[in-house]
Amino acid sequence: MLEKRIGIIMYQTSNSKGQELVAQRMVRDFNKLGQKAYLITSTFHDGVELIPREGLLKNKGYYYIEDESLQIPVIRVDSTLAKWPPRRIVFKDFINTLNQIVSDFRLNVLITHSTLWNGPEDAAKFVTWRRDIRNIGGYQDPIVFCHMSHFQEPTSQRYSLPELTFRTAWNKFSLSKILEAANIVLVVTPLEKRAKVQMGAKPERCLLYPGGVDNELFLRFAAEDPTAFLNEHNIAPGTNIISYLGTLEERKNPLAVLKIAERPGGRGEIRYLAA
Repeated sequence: MLEKRIGIIMYQTSNSKGQELVAQRMVRDFNKLGQKAYLITSTFHDGVELIPREGLLKNKGYYYIEDESLQIPVIRVDSTLAKWPPRRIVFKDFINTLNQIVSDFRLNVLITHSTLWNGPEDAAKFVTWRRDIRNIGGYQDPIVFCHMSHFQEPTSQRYSLPELTFRTAWNKFSLSKILEAANIVLVVTPLEKRAKVQMGAKPERCLLYPGGVDNELFLRFAAEDPTAFLNEHNIAPGTNIISYLGTLEERKNPLAVLKIAERPGGRGEIRYLAA
């Protein structure tokens, strides 16, 4: 069996954001399974730059560290905050840097995450380039290319008109080519698989990766007695609890859950808990 040496590509690290946590957890889980996995990411953590650009350029354009806080090996590459699209970071000269990283770390699997940034696009170009070299007789070790979009349909309920139309254009021109190049497309629901197939992905290449939930973290608290927590917050036994778990930001709409909690409808006392 081919030894797996995996580069997982995500635009930043985070302590709370879903897509970033899934990518970080993938690295951790692959290493637990005995494979060798690295997170390839930017110099940013939750939008804050950790490493000055000069430090990267002295070190082949990337910086490698065994990150103690994330508990995973991390390769940080030259990058910048994008003015457009929103909430994105882009890698600089990434194809050249990725070529160096693949060579230095002998990677044979690449997994890209998310959409609307150049990591998946450049990785797809890089893998296609190497395949073409191999096809015309130049030897290159094969690379398995996987993509996980964390896909959301562009809708006016979620996005402004400029962002909605940009996402639609990106899906048409970039995502469709990424799906064409990918050996495996990781999807989280059958509905996402259907959408990806409509964009050109081959059904047999779509692999269900449900939820991306850190089971170990939840199981750690599953057997806990909640009595102490309820007493600390003066919550009486039998109280109905409506809870929200996630980042507190407008597009996640936690206020909608609060509005629901404010409508008791004869159901007795209701408490709203956000974590």
